[in-house]
Amino acid sequence: MNPKADSPILSGGLHFQKFDLHVHTPASKDYSNKVNVLPGTVVDAALAKGLAGIAVTDHQTGGWIDEVKKAADGKGLVVFPGVELLVTGGEEGVHTVILFDIDKDSKHVDQFLNKLGIYDKRGERTVAADLTVGQVADELEKYDPSALLVLPHCHSSKGVLGDMKGETRVMIFDGRRKCLLGAETSEADFTNEQKGQKHKRVVDLLDGTDENYHFRKLGVYCSSDAHSPTEIGCSFTYFKVDEYVTIEDIRQCLIDRDTRIRQSFELHETINPRIDEITIDSGFLADQTLTFHEGLNSILGAKGSGKSLAVEFLRFALNQPPQSDELLDDHNDKIEKCLLPHGSVTVTITDESGRQYVLVRTCNPTEGDPTVVLDASDGMEKEVAVDEFFPVLFLSQGEIAKIAEDRTGASQRGFIDKFFDFHRFQRLIEELNRELGSIDDRFVKVLQAHRESVELKKKLATVKEEIAKLERQIQNPVFNEFSKKESVGRAIQAQTDFIDSVRESLTNTQNEYADLVAPSAGDSAVDADPAVKRAVERTTATLNEIKNRIATLISSLDKEKGEVEKEYKSWEALFKPVKQAYDQAVKASGGTQIGLSEKRKQMLDETAKIETALAKAQATANLASSISQRRREVLNKLDEVRKAYFEERKHRCDFFTMQSMGTLNVTIQQSEDKTTFKQALLGLKRGSWLRSEDVERISQAVPPRTFVRSLLQYEWSLREKTSLLDGIAEPTGMKFDTVQKLADFLLDTYEYKDILGLLYASPAEDVPSIAYKVGDKFKPLSELSVGQKAVALLIIALSDGGFPIIVDQPEDSLDLRTIWDDLCSKLRGAKDRRQFIFTTHNSSVAVASDTDKFTILQATADHGTVMFSGSMNRQDMKGEVIAYLEGGENPYFLKRRKYNL
Repeated sequence: MNPKADSPILSGGLHFQKFDLHVHTPASKDYSNKVNVLPGTVVDAALAKGLAGIAVTDHQTGGWIDEVKKAADGKGLVVFPGVELLVTGGEEGVHTVILFDIDKDSKHVDQFLNKLGIYDKRGERTVAADLTVGQVADELEKYDPSALLVLPHCHSSKGVLGDMKGETRVMIFDGRRKCLLGAETSEADFTNEQKGQKHKRVVDLLDGTDENYHFRKLGVYCSSDAHSPTEIGCSFTYFKVDEYVTIEDIRQCLIDRDTRIRQSFELHETINPRIDEITIDSGFLADQTLTFHEGLNSILGAKGSGKSLAVEFLRFALNQPPQSDELLDDHNDKIEKCLLPHGSVTVTITDESGRQYVLVRTCNPTEGDPTVVLDASDGMEKEVAVDEFFPVLFLSQGEIAKIAEDRTGASQRGFIDKFFDFHRFQRLIEELNRELGSIDDRFVKVLQAHRESVELKKKLATVKEEIAKLERQIQNPVFNEFSKKESVGRAIQAQTDFIDSVRESLTNTQNEYADLVAPSAGDSAVDADPAVKRAVERTTATLNEIKNRIATLISSLDKEKGEVEKEYKSWEALFKPVKQAYDQAVKASGGTQIGLSEKRKQMLDETAKIETALAKAQATANLASSISQRRREVLNKLDEVRKAYFEERKHRCDFFTMQSMGTLNVTIQQSEDKTTFKQALLGLKRGSWLRSEDVERISQAVPPRTFVRSLLQYEWSLREKTSLLDGIAEPTGMKFDTVQKLADFLLDTYEYKDILGLLYASPAEDVPSIAYKVGDKFKPLSELSVGQKAVALLIIALSDGGFPIIVDQPEDSLDLRTIWDDLCSKLRGAKDRRQFIFTTHNSSVAVASDTDKFTILQATADHGTVMFSGSMNRQDMKGEVIAYLEGGENPYFLKRRKYNL
């Protein structure tokens, strides 16, 4: 049952429902077969067709209305009392249909018929009232101002457009007749392509552009004109109505047909991601719940009622704060002061698949403001990145200004990224950066090993020269044989040391693979799929083979080491008598020879240690080629991903330009923003004599990859091949000694890891350019007024995407003259495909855009409350909308009289 029209209501807003607004009953004398047709038969037939409402419109009578309403009571079917009249016009009269509000009854209809002089022959369609359509309309407005007059089957026999011509027909559409709002036609008329091309369909003739119809735009729809239960709902129309349907819902649909009426073949329902509701448990909006429509929502309220605060709470719960530091500070301050510590915001969302999730985020900065995400279908907690999983575009006047003022292009780049799956590219970049970081950890060891091996070689050469000098001083007949045999032993021992270093490397690899297993889908049903099982088995078999091969290689090394050790023992047995002879000869030679021999032995021990260290260092340094190759491959992939990222951005920019219909010119330049590289170099130059302008020249002229490669090659050459720095000196025009001093400073001051990090932590970024047409010229955002900037960004925001858009008072930035063209008209066309949530105090934004659901907040000094929620079809809501957006009825009517509209 519908509540009274003036009772306060909290409803879900507007939704399309099926209506057949031209249904006859046995009360009409031309009814097909009255046998066994009861009021309940009519109701059941309507419900069986999925109708939300019907209009009982018998010829010249309201006889069955009360009985049909009684049969429909409690069954969810709205019944509009109505009547179809034959009135003067055309050759034999024309039909009109009158619809009354749901609280009217048979008596109300019959009393009107009496006023028209129709007393006898109830239900007889051939009895004409001695009045014209216009006169009936005039009488109807005096009798019941809420009633509607509709022109049925316009192009058919006894239809106004079919049987009437000339001035008589023209006068029917006189604009002073407010009750005349609708016209019926057939689906065949709607779908007639030939008539459509000639602009001759009913919906074309009554589109508000034809002076022959006083430029009247009527709501045109289909209905069955059913004269039997089986005909009910065979033709119907979708009207966008509130949960509690009254004649006002139909009136609103007829006066705004473009957004409120869809023919049976026009409605294609889709699921778009949406925010269903938000509940706040603490602070200024404590214990308040705001529910949202999947289309256009307008949040109204006086200053300080909590409108903007509701937006900030949505940002908080969805983890999508402002990007500007200044705006972020303000956002965090509002959360802390108006939600309060340990207060929670609960938001229910629905994704594009129709799956619903509940997000609960708690204000607790010390723990990172934790968020819990629950799948509403099973209550299971989900580990997801909320901002990536459910993106939303938030805009405020402050954000629009920040985006426009950022000359680096970073803010505009981020804005454009909102309109495609930029996370896909960022994930790939992050993945490659992690791999590059891991490679760089190994590469640093290679660089260090290379430098260490060079130093060890020098040290080894020095020690060997010292040994040679000692050997020349040793005068002993057996020394030459001893020295030769001893060198063989050291060479064999070097092989043992090398095998040990290789084994150590393989053991590290074995440990890395020890716990590696094939990935699981995390879904038992998917994991149980035979194809998945086979794939997992193959992956597992490959991993096991790798592990087995590593183990086999280690075992092989151990075996070969054993063979080398046998060689050493064989050598040791042969060397023993030679050593004994040498030791006896040294002893017999006296103190000087003994001292020289002992010193040589010590230096040989040192040599062995150096050679062992050198073997390990060289083993690591020898990996330079393979690691460098892998590093180049990853860097090339990184370049490819960034190029693909740019191409996607360019595609979106081209799309925005096309969709703006000549209003915008959106372009993008690849890798033009060198800010991050410049800032990184400025950070590294601290403590040096390098000038900031030198850093500027380097960052603009030298790509990070070239800069880092030049430094590393220079370092690999032990800073001897200075020509390797030409890649920095030549494009910048800097003096060579300046570049060399810079290279030496960086290599001496910073770890290799810091320098390598420049390569992937400081990429050049793409730079968008958004230009808005002013007059006959395109001007960049930086040269536009605040209003023009807002228009440009909103045109982009409304041009594409399915994610929700939340704008805090868009009219603050817009020129009032452009709101209709640049915002309202686009909203009206887009709100069936995506969700919009606006806070506003502008009637054009809220009313002309046809808000699906209003939410009105009221507040005391310390607490805000949701007072009303629903569509403007409700009388109570309409009064609140007029009060907040127009200042009340009196100011509105005064303005209208002054405008003389």
